[in-house]
Amino acid sequence: MSAGGGNAPLHIGLCCRADLFPPVHGAAAKIAMVARHLSLLGHEVSLITNRRDVWFRYDHGELREYAWPRMLRRLPGPDLLARPLMRALEVPAVDNFLYSPLADPDYWARAAWAAAHFRFDVFQAEFPGYMGPVAAARRVRKCLTVLAEHNIEFQRIPQSSRVGERAVRHLRLMEMAALRAADLVICCSAVDRQSLADLGVRHVEVIPHGVEIAAYHHRDRARVRARYGLRDEDLVLVFHGVLDYGPNRDAVMEIDREIMPRLRQRGLRVRVIIAGKDPPPAVSPELVCTGVVMDLPAVIGCADIAVVPLRGGGGTRLKILEYFASGLPVISTAKGAEGIPAPPGEGWLAAETPDEFAAAVEDLIQHPMRRAEVGEAGARFAARYDWLEIARRHEAVYRARLR
Repeated sequence: MSAGGGNAPLHIGLCCRADLFPPVHGAAAKIAMVARHLSLLGHEVSLITNRRDVWFRYDHGELREYAWPRMLRRLPGPDLLARPLMRALEVPAVDNFLYSPLADPDYWARAAWAAAHFRFDVFQAEFPGYMGPVAAARRVRKCLTVLAEHNIEFQRIPQSSRVGERAVRHLRLMEMAALRAADLVICCSAVDRQSLADLGVRHVEVIPHGVEIAAYHHRDRARVRARYGLRDEDLVLVFHGVLDYGPNRDAVMEIDREIMPRLRQRGLRVRVIIAGKDPPPAVSPELVCTGVVMDLPAVIGCADIAVVPLRGGGGTRLKILEYFASGLPVISTAKGAEGIPAPPGEGWLAAETPDEFAAAVEDLIQHPMRRAEVGEAGARFAARYDWLEIARRHEAVYRARLR
């Protein structure tokens, strides 16, 4: 391939889920931030989401919204085929978005129209089901096709949803077909690259998650604490995520029911900020559930320690990078720190059981210098993952494959 060679700006299309704005979950943040920062590097980046009324483009960092042509807005939509097929294949409802574009003629038509009219050099599917429309669109516009593997989904889904062997078999078949259809696969960690290699997938590049470093400078900590009924002298832990996602919800319940009682037994009085969509009801009064927050860096920055008792799920933990960027020391399970190539002690402390979490919290509270050193190490680590640097890595990978 030679399109977009040299230093010419690239025309890049991203096919992805609709719930990007505001980016309240890790996948949305990754898609939106990579797109925005690629545009800041001078590239034209269009986003083709599941929305049937509009598409989006980042223009030098500014997000703009455009209406689809009327003929594309009048197509029947996904309900006709996609939802019945997802039920037949036993795909968990919460994960339908990963695969439903495969049976959405409306989406295929919009992807093909976009490829032809925007003359993409790079057309990227953000999840396995979007690879079908992307691969088909290659027939109307020769371009580099990319699959971004946020997780290896057929391995992750059984960890967070109850699915039978038949469903796992279907998920694997769909994902493997997507992997084979792509010219290039981008994953987030060396762990995922090895898993893909074990599956026989060789055309893989690792580009990790990033973080908006400049956003995580602490601002008016006392004001943010006061908003949530926290005092300046309170010791505050934090955990955040999309809380209707099983592993995140389980982590909140472990904080509430297992870690907090052990902290009380040690004579420690702490508060916990739980930030994110759909928090569980009836948690202890020490837990402050904020719901969705528009200024997540400010909320994270008003805490003292981050706790991540994750035991399921997959992919790189964007939340860990966010805590690092804020200078917070992190206590995490190995699963929670998965995909972060920092050894324990460099920004985070390892804990697996509730007793180990409580002991680590007590140690950091009793030794402020230790707490500061761990947090500073995390901040130094995060500095290498600014989104602009991550966008440059995408650019380099695209150009290398387009030669």
